[in-house]
Amino acid sequence: MINNCGKVTIDNIRRSLSTFFLWLEEEEYIIKSPMKRIHKVKTTVVVKETIPDEKVEILRDNCDNLRNRAIEKGMLIEQVQKILGHEQIDTTLRYAMVNQNNVKLLHRKYIS
Repeated sequence: MINNCGKVTIDNIRRSLSTFFLWLEEEEYIIKSPMKRIHKVKTTVVVKETIPDEKVEILRDNCDNLRNRAIEKGMLIEQVQKILGHEQIDTTLRYAMVNQNNVKLLHRKYIS
């Protein structure tokens, strides 16, 4: 850790700087990007446990009102990302199957 920043944060900063210097190079403000010599920071991939089907069924059975059912069936992917603690939306998308028609329908039903 550097300045209380994790490896993922440091790599995100590296990626942003690399993009900036690449743009400078392409626009011919600089001859060569100094970031070309800086390599990606290796990070460990944490695989989170999934909820077993039995527990998912128990959760579904205990949705006792319309709000809980709407959340269970049609939560925004960004909200799921926050709940699961994923840093990138792509990670959440690997685990979630999203049907946008269901999302819109259930949220309209909940709002009205």
